[in-house]
Parts: sequence; structure tokens; C-alpha cells
Amino acid sequence: MEGQIRLYERRRYPRFPVDYPVDCHREDGGRIFVGKAVNASEGGLMVCFVESMNIGAMLAVSMLFNLGYQLTEIKARCQVVWKDVGLVSDFPGYQYGLEFLDIEEYDISKLKQLRKYTADQMV
Repeated sequence: MEGQIRLYERRRYPRFPVDYPVDCHREDGGRIFVGKAVNASEGGLMVCFVESMNIGAMLAVSMLFNLGYQLTEIKARCQVVWKDVGLVSDFPGYQYGLEFLDIEEYDISKLKQLRKYTADQMV
């Protein structure tokens, strides 16, 4: 298995690269803090924050982005499912995997549009 190239995506929701601002606050209170999203999928986000959080933390998250010339955002209730340091070289701090726990279907459709828009821009 080592050294083999996968020709298909094994994830339930394929990731796609993004570089958009994210703000969030912990559901148990606290201040709002900002960071950036590195990749996204219909199941969650990989984000970078300077703030340290524990795995399992519950967050209210908002990501602002553009679809062509239209500025829009998604909002979701998320849980931190993994944490690491130093994965993104141009961002100091922590990287987190956030799983969507509660997100409106309308926001999922915006993510699908963003994925298509991102793929079209790479061609």
C-alpha cells in the first residue's frame, strides 16, 4: 500500500482549497476570534487560529467568501475534531479540523457552488 497513488477520493466529502476569513466564538462563552479557512468540504472546514482550543470544543463559525462578484457567508455550529501545529507555513498558531454539526441546507448549497467555482477557476 505504501507508495501507491490513490486515483479516487476516499473521503465522504471531498476537500477543496480555500483562503477565506473565518470568525468564531466558543459556545461556552468567550470572545470572538478570527482566522482563516484553508480547505472546505460539505462536512467541515480546516481552519487556522492563533487561539488554542481543545479537541471537542463547540464553536459557532462564520466564513465570508465570494462567488464570482457576489459576497456571501456560511454559518455553522462545529466541533473541533483534530488539532495540529505548523501545518500551514504562512500562518502561525494552530490548525484545526472542524466538523459541521448544524448547518443550514442553504449554506451547504453555497459550499457546493464554491467548490464548483473553485474547480472552474483552476482550469
